[in-house]
Amino acid sequence: MKLNKHVALFGTASVLATTLLGAGTAFAADQDNTYNPDPKETNTPVQAKFKLPNDGGSNEKPTDPEDPSKNPDGNKPNNPTGPFGIAYQPALWQTPDFNGEGVTLAENGEQEVQFTSEDSRVGVKDKTRQDFGWELKAKLLWDDVQLPGSTITTQNTDGKVQINKGDLPYEPTDAVTGTKNLEINNTDKVVMTGTKGKQHNGTYDYQLKNASLKIADAGAVEEGTYNGHVQWTLAKTV
Repeated sequence: MKLNKHVALFGTASVLATTLLGAGTAFAADQDNTYNPDPKETNTPVQAKFKLPNDGGSNEKPTDPEDPSKNPDGNKPNNPTGPFGIAYQPALWQTPDFNGEGVTLAENGEQEVQFTSEDSRVGVKDKTRQDFGWELKAKLLWDDVQLPGSTITTQNTDGKVQINKGDLPYEPTDAVTGTKNLEINNTDKVVMTGTKGKQHNGTYDYQLKNASLKIADAGAVEEGTYNGHVQWTLAKTV
């Protein structure tokens, strides 16, 4: 009976030891699990909303030359009410003595007559802060009586476009390019190109220096008054 009691106690101790060993193993495993982050990744939303300034920003006025006599008719501001539009263009291109007898025609051959405005400018306001492309085009149209073989020539030898900074000096840009020595006839001619992929935020100015009316054959032109206009067109490009 004593032997059986010893055996029973020994068996009970063995079972208890095994139970405690298993519990220790489980406890160790639980401790390891506490070092695994759960969740290991999460997010915090961040939200922001902006709008452009009124009218997309300031409407820069066309800058007059230092000598006003070079541009007596000035440049006409359009005051765009949005961030994208034609900012200004020459107010008037007129040949000398228009209100008098006018310019004497040559007997024949090509004749070129400079307008009274020597330093005209055209500007495009693009303050969208976007990078879409666009083109400004110009076309010469006569209202009633046609002036045969006529074009308007201008001087801008390198097609330079600058940012009009208002009262500050002009600023160079590579976001917009211009046509060298633009010549305007009765078909659309590209004046300026807003480069697609470059952000635009300014009023882009192109100088139309020494604008002149050129006639292919003065001998084919009748005496009289001719009225027309240059049509400026701005459009996005695909």
